[in-house]
Amino acid sequence: MGLRAGSTVDGRRSLREGAAKGMDDEDDSPDVWQGTLRALRAVEESLRCGICGDLFEGPVSLAKCAHAYCSLCIRQALNFRQDCPTCRAGATHGDLVANRALGDTVDAFRAARASLLAVSRAHEALVGVVRGDAAT
Repeated sequence: MGLRAGSTVDGRRSLREGAAKGMDDEDDSPDVWQGTLRALRAVEESLRCGICGDLFEGPVSLAKCAHAYCSLCIRQALNFRQDCPTCRAGATHGDLVANRALGDTVDAFRAARASLLAVSRAHEALVGVVRGDAAT
């Protein structure tokens, strides 16, 4: 479809453009996870849409292959090409199923993300002090 991570679909405000979802511009990437919490990078990446790259908004899954996307993203993608953007299985608007469990998971992650990042950064700073790192 030609969209890159961080782009918007139909003017939807991207988290990478500073949407007020508990993340600032430098913290909205899964790359921020360091040190003891770096395993959360894979968790966060699994909660992002493969079309827009943002955390899912109103996630839906395709019935045939179970790949998930933001509702708006996949609906627009299906207007352009009638297949799954990930695996190319044939798909139509009728194949979309609301994924409430994924939506709840994204909401919980979004609510906890800032606190987890603060803990991670505090831990890394403490480790730096213990090691005597001048850069921390």
